[in-house]
Amino acid sequence: MGFRRLRDMNLSLLGKQAWRLLTQPNSLMSRIYKARYFPNSTFFDATLGSNPSFIWRGLVEVQDIVKMGSHWCIGDGKSTRIGCDPWMPDVGNPHVVTQLHESVSMAPVSSLMNEHGTAWDVDCVEDVFEERDARLILSIPISCRKPPDAWT
Repeated sequence: MGFRRLRDMNLSLLGKQAWRLLTQPNSLMSRIYKARYFPNSTFFDATLGSNPSFIWRGLVEVQDIVKMGSHWCIGDGKSTRIGCDPWMPDVGNPHVVTQLHESVSMAPVSSLMNEHGTAWDVDCVEDVFEERDARLILSIPISCRKPPDAWT
């Protein structure tokens, strides 16, 4: 069939299914897996759990692979956590490098926007973050349509 390594092909296909869990959270498959394996967390925070199915074992195995190549695209900023999620527009390191207090780290990115959610609160961003992070944050365009945050 031309496959060099069957395991790599399997991981690739499992990665595609894991990507669907992230990008299509309202699909039947996503809702079933969320209800069964990670009802109170995200896919990336999910663990193997007790009595996992064969498919779930594979999806957990590709978590790191999918996480490594993905980041949040900021829309309204309500789904993305400032210090926990990869959302910075930097291919080398999409995470915030500034040391933050836990309450700031867990806060949504929308808390860095003005009260209408149409622009960054420049004073707040420059006060809280180091130069690199502030520059990257302020370079992210904010849509006036306020779409939800999305994985990309």
